Amino acid sequence: MRKWFHLLAVAVYVPGLMFDPLLLSVSSSLVTVFFIVIELIRLFGIWPLGDAINKMLIPFTDERDTGYLILTHTYLLLGFSIPIWLYPLHQTNSVSQLSMYSGVLALGVGDSIAAVSGTLVGRHKWPGTSKTFEGTFMSVVCQFIVAAGVVYTSSSVPPLSHYSWTVLGLSILVGSAMEAYTHQIDNLLLGIVQYVVCIAFL
Repeated sequence: MRKWFHLLAVAVYVPGLMFDPLLLSVSSSLVTVFFIVIELIRLFGIWPLGDAINKMLIPFTDERDTGYLILTHTYLLLGFSIPIWLYPLHQTNSVSQLSMYSGVLALGVGDSIAAVSGTLVGRHKWPGTSKTFEGTFMSVVCQFIVAAGVVYTSSSVPPLSHYSWTVLGLSILVGSAMEAYTHQIDNLLLGIVQYVVCIAFL
């Protein structure tokens, strides 16, 4: 169920990145503040919304929401948004502009596809983890397909050189490997990791 929110975020973020990344940056910042306020209302049970918000969010929690705070949805928003916030938007002609899509690729595409394909066709598990080779493979392939679609359909992203494609591939491989092995908050970390790899080499 929670993976549907990943796909919904992709549907919101991709057009925003293509047509007005500055507006998307500001909007996502405001939504983050809104999420924090909503969580405070839920946490302290502030009438009249506290209990209703709590009942609404409980079905979407996972093993990471074991304390007082429910932050899974906020982590997802941050994972999509931090690469956009960090990117210097004035560099409109830089091939590194695709790095703003790191959150979309890592979470909206990679994490979702890995979970679904791993469940449906996954047979071979990575050592020491419940994640599967098949899920990781499909994650990498689908991220490449979406990235290519963005490059060849969006006028805001210049054509990539062979070197840039190599760096993009490296970032996707690193992010996918981290998704398979990390015990940390993947919704928060994966997009940032792929962004850092892109920016470090482009």
